[in-house]
Amino acid sequence: MKCKQCNGSLADDAKFCSHCGAVVEQRCPNKVCGKSGLPADALFCPDCGTRLVVEQENTAWRSPDVAAVPSVRQEQYGQSRRAEGKPSLKQSVYLRYVAAVVALVVVGVAGWLLFPHAQKALMPLLKPAPQNFVLIRGGEFTMGSPSYEGEREKDEIQHQVKLSDFYIGKYEVTVGEFKQFIDAANYPTDAEKGTGDWSGSWVYDGKEWNQQKGINWRHDTAGKERPVSQYNHPVVHVSWNDAVAYCEWLSAKEGKTYRLPTEAEWEYACRAGDKTPTPFNTGGNLTTAQANYNGYPYGKNSKGQFRGTTVAVNHFAPNAWGLYNMHGNVWEWCSDWYGEKYYEECKAQGVVENPQGASGGSYRVIRGGSWYSSAGYCRSADRAWYTPVYRYYFVGFRLVFVP
Repeated sequence: MKCKQCNGSLADDAKFCSHCGAVVEQRCPNKVCGKSGLPADALFCPDCGTRLVVEQENTAWRSPDVAAVPSVRQEQYGQSRRAEGKPSLKQSVYLRYVAAVVALVVVGVAGWLLFPHAQKALMPLLKPAPQNFVLIRGGEFTMGSPSYEGEREKDEIQHQVKLSDFYIGKYEVTVGEFKQFIDAANYPTDAEKGTGDWSGSWVYDGKEWNQQKGINWRHDTAGKERPVSQYNHPVVHVSWNDAVAYCEWLSAKEGKTYRLPTEAEWEYACRAGDKTPTPFNTGGNLTTAQANYNGYPYGKNSKGQFRGTTVAVNHFAPNAWGLYNMHGNVWEWCSDWYGEKYYEECKAQGVVENPQGASGGSYRVIRGGSWYSSAGYCRSADRAWYTPVYRYYFVGFRLVFVP
């Protein structure tokens, strides 16, 4: 008897070819029937219905990809493949697996190099941000305020800005976080050093505000030392210099890069994707149920609650991008020098990419308004400024993380 696959000689009672492993024609095991020449993959005799000895799953043994075959036949087949200089079953499967992995790596690298948007999508996975930082996808937006916006200032000229991706803190830096910096670095703040020919900071006692010695980051808005229960409030009485020193310390400590946001990054994050710029990320109005300000309303809206001090950094609902207290609570230092004509210069350029602010000046930008501000000063486009050594009872900061 000859094998129909390889034409090798077979024993009369052979069920598998000893040369190639193929299943041969079957004979019905019923002695009464005994029909021969049955197809190799048949399960039952077509004449008497008797179940045949060879199961259908054994026909799959013809493929070198299937490992679930009788061990004796596997060995016979393996010997045949080795004799022909071919890899064994296990080697064949392994080689195919390696080839598939290599192909995936090649396709992945090609996609990474050829498609920048793939890099953007995978970056958060490859370089995850620290806790409490939000990835802000870059884009183009209209910075500044329209001419019809109430309480608008002349330095808020609208212009187009294009930003790259960046990470920004969900919250303002807290008293507790700043304390870790002071304890670790033994850093004396500008309020403690008396930088700018005066020591201490400004405080508000509920009736009036005045300069007091001995006031620093440890104190609240009224000049009282904060209890531990308020360590989740934003730190105040810190200068721009102090905020930058904190960024440098944290960067060195964690081996990562932290900095203050640019003015453009801050406004883009505050607006949270508002395609038609409105005064606030809440729309045309800001209530004291949405932000911490002095209760004096925007426009003809109703007056709200004046809390008289800061609240915890996670108080109120976040904006659409998950950022808390972008309006009110404390003004926030930005990295930019303030330039009154800077927006005009930007507008003349068309679309400005990743603007860094004026090239120099005497003041650094602050944004967002505070617990002591009216709603109009909490607008997304409102700009204010102080000297880098200035410290106050309503100025703090938040961070940007650079991957």
